[in-house]
Amino acid sequence: NVKINGVEKKVTVLQGDIYEPLAKNDRFDTIYWNTPFGYVEKEGLSLLEKAVYDSRYKTTHRFISEAKEHLKPRGRLLIGFSTTLGRYDLLEKFLEEAGFSIKLISKTESVETHPVQFEIFEAVPLG
Repeated sequence: NVKINGVEKKVTVLQGDIYEPLAKNDRFDTIYWNTPFGYVEKEGLSLLEKAVYDSRYKTTHRFISEAKEHLKPRGRLLIGFSTTLGRYDLLEKFLEEAGFSIKLISKTESVETHPVQFEIFEAVPLG
């Protein structure tokens, strides 16, 4: 996508486990993640399954709990989620525990046989 859109000089692509490929001092105004919002208890998920499911929301919890280390002052998280398919109660709990406020900034509904709602939430550090 970077090459197709001609933004190689503006975009850096890193691959890794959440914040693992970042340097300790890397700070961002906005961090976006379209979370794997499907909650499951199953361990040992394949890479394909991890695109949709998060075992006990362990990765989502890590993403939120480690976020402040990589946000600039007044930085924010944008979180792609589905309250239809995901456990919003846990997302909200993790954000509150990490000292973030949360608000819905966008939502859309699929046009499938069984409608699914997709949202983007904004989370900012309190205080």
